[in-house]
Amino acid sequence: TFSAGLRGELWQTRTRSLKYGENDADVPSFRKNDFALFPSASVGWVFRDNNELKLNYSRRIRRPFGPQLNTFENISDPSEVHLGNPLILPEYSNAVELSYIKKWDSHMLSLSGYLRSNTDMISHISFLAPMASDNDVNTMYYGHANVGNMLNTGIEIISRNTLLRQLTMTTTVNLYNSHLKAWDTAYPLHDSFYQIHGDKQDRFTWDIRCMASLRLPWDITIQATGRYSSRRITAQGTLEEDWDVEAGIRKTAGAWGISLVCKDIFNSKETYNILYGNGYTQAIRKWSGGRALRLSVTYTFGKTRKHGNDRHNHIDTGGYDEEHSH
Repeated sequence: TFSAGLRGELWQTRTRSLKYGENDADVPSFRKNDFALFPSASVGWVFRDNNELKLNYSRRIRRPFGPQLNTFENISDPSEVHLGNPLILPEYSNAVELSYIKKWDSHMLSLSGYLRSNTDMISHISFLAPMASDNDVNTMYYGHANVGNMLNTGIEIISRNTLLRQLTMTTTVNLYNSHLKAWDTAYPLHDSFYQIHGDKQDRFTWDIRCMASLRLPWDITIQATGRYSSRRITAQGTLEEDWDVEAGIRKTAGAWGISLVCKDIFNSKETYNILYGNGYTQAIRKWSGGRALRLSVTYTFGKTRKHGNDRHNHIDTGGYDEEHSH
């Protein structure tokens, strides 16, 4: 089998950041037009006894959003000044993946080798620089910029097993090496530019996700998911390891569905960054709300087709901490 596609996008970015007392007539709008092509292709070979090979290529884009572009300085805490960067460009990623898939009646195994590159990465950065009100005093500035090109090379193993016809276990293991190139950038600050740089980094990283789904009588499904990620590299340091567990129960009755999900059961989900900058080392811990219960009721209009072989079919958790291409 073979498929290919080509998508073209034309877009315009317009920003205008106002200081206190200014209006739109006082500040000209910053405008930038862009155009890009996004090709994709897939080739597959099917062999005897449910063996399959797939070769995929895709190109994607990640655009900056409003707060990342807004140059207004948030000085609610003078020791931590947050400001945007109107010069941020979109981040592009290219991915090539070769997969081998083997299927049995109740089991599936997928082995994939991949190469994924990110250029002009939109990264969080921080730096010490003189305050606008006093050039003799430094303060910490936080913002975003296109810094560094990342290359990830690795393998992904996915195993899906149905046990006793009611219990389905899906395990995903991702092993890869990250290489970040050294970078330099000029950040717009106080009607001028402040030079920032970062060193190259290499790190072997791995993560694992395990999902168990148990089907019970009366159209009831119980599901539990555990995730773990090892230390990863960022533009200015590392993102430390993290893990979390969630579980949920779902009941369907015709077109109606009700689900109850407990997020972050062990209250373990947090981000812990270690940053290295111009003359400082900083550790930042952030929590995203901790343990939470979510109750949802849905109604489906019309007829829908159920895909029994969809390995991503699971209880809706509202998009919180779902996997995304990045």
